[in-house]
Amino acid sequence: MDKPDSQQRGLAGEYYVAFILSRLGYDIGITIGRAKIFDMTALSPFGKVVNVQVKSTYHYYDWLVTHEFNSSPNSVVALVRLGKDATQKPELYFIPGAKANGLITHKYKTHSPRISRADVQKEFQDHDFGLIERLLVK
Repeated sequence: MDKPDSQQRGLAGEYYVAFILSRLGYDIGITIGRAKIFDMTALSPFGKVVNVQVKSTYHYYDWLVTHEFNSSPNSVVALVRLGKDATQKPELYFIPGAKANGLITHKYKTHSPRISRADVQKEFQDHDFGLIERLLVK
């Protein structure tokens, strides 16, 4: 089977993040369409809301970005690395929107801006839910 196209890859990443946040006990609202600021919102039992923007990559080491992320205090960027093997657990990093903007580079002058996996791994842990939990607690 071929690797997913960019739309399938994006949806797979969004659904993975929604699955994880649902498993943590949050209500998830997924937005539909291309002209949207956030891919989903997560609502805690206490009424707190986090807006999540998801960026997915297949097996590459960078996430391509087309614009800066929302940097409000309740805005989170979820970076998902799906991997080559469908049985492999994806990597998942939750980053504050403002911090994600600081990680955007133009490493390759003839390519789209990107966020480097190596830069993310210097500061963030795979499947660390601390940020989400801090934003969604009482």
